[in-house]
Amino acid sequence: VKDPNTSTTAAEFLKKLKDAECNEGKTITLECKVIGTHKPDFEWLTGTKEIAQDAKYTITRDGDKCILVIDKATPDDLDEYSIKVRNKGGSRMCRCNLNVRSPPRFRLPPKYEDVLNYDKGEAIVIKTPYIGIVYYLM
Repeated sequence: VKDPNTSTTAAEFLKKLKDAECNEGKTITLECKVIGTHKPDFEWLTGTKEIAQDAKYTITRDGDKCILVIDKATPDDLDEYSIKVRNKGGSRMCRCNLNVRSPPRFRLPPKYEDVLNYDKGEAIVIKTPYIGIVYYLM
């Protein structure tokens, strides 16, 4: 006979994190479901850095669900997110990637101080840098 309160089974993920994407400025929710004989403790990480609850991040637990809400996502939020859960039986980790789509931005090239002269009919190349994703609607 074993006492269920002395079990050393590690927590298990019933529902794992899934890769997600959202538009810049929107709210995104990452969620997983964890069970264990003893209610596991958890921590959220972005890359290798622990996430703390603040105006940007809301961390909640609803029964077996562990939830991370990222408010007003920016391209800086694009990263690998993970949750580490642990109880007396050990620890487990689950990961996902977050992609934040942002509208194209036009960036002005550096100013040129020198005056450049070209002859009529001479071919020149003007590079115009831009960053963004192009979507085609059909």
